[in-house]
Amino acid sequence: MRAHLDHLILRDNIHVIHSRNIKHTVFRLFELIKNFLSVKPSMLPIGTKEGGEGGGKGGGKGGGKGVAKLKKKIQPSEIRETYKLWCAVPGITEKTAALFINAGYQIGELLTQKISKDVIFGLKYDNGYVIGKRSEKLWINGKKRITHIRVLSSIQGITKTTAELILDKFGICDIVEGRVQEKTLSDLKRTELRRLGPVIAARIIKSLRLTNHEQGLIQAEQEEQEQE
Repeated sequence: MRAHLDHLILRDNIHVIHSRNIKHTVFRLFELIKNFLSVKPSMLPIGTKEGGEGGGKGGGKGGGKGVAKLKKKIQPSEIRETYKLWCAVPGITEKTAALFINAGYQIGELLTQKISKDVIFGLKYDNGYVIGKRSEKLWINGKKRITHIRVLSSIQGITKTTAELILDKFGICDIVEGRVQEKTLSDLKRTELRRLGPVIAARIIKSLRLTNHEQGLIQAEQEEQEQE
């Protein structure tokens, strides 16, 4: 394989990028784009078809819309954010997170022990192996406060300090099961002058609150208790 790659470089003038794993591949691609933008003189085309001026010499003021498009911040996808939540639990890799996600589980179910050890034990990888004995460790890690802090602080805009502040005020079960309203979270004071705010409160609710059948059962129980 190595020889074939070298042939591409030497014979066909094809660039080959080496990376250690999937994560490093993503890192290298972003690094290449960043370094491409900093080449002097710019290698961007002059007068791009869509958007006017490019970034090359004589391409107009400000580098043009072509440069602006390349520099535009890309918002992380929803599935990427979901993986971040799962991978914040000690012992869960992206491969293991995929097992839970593909089985339809939500991170809130693990944090509140709504997924049994037996279910975790039987989750199966593509190669046929199951999580097995590691299930107990994952189940225990899921209920630890330090894990809840890690999961909360993996949400965009939340630091470890803010996560601790949230958990000092509310239990993770209350957030996951919908007993804490978005407005209540939003009004939580980070400092004397700053609140958590509606944007971050909405992110927490979206990330952690159960939205499947389990949530419906919890709400039904709450309504029964109120009627009594």
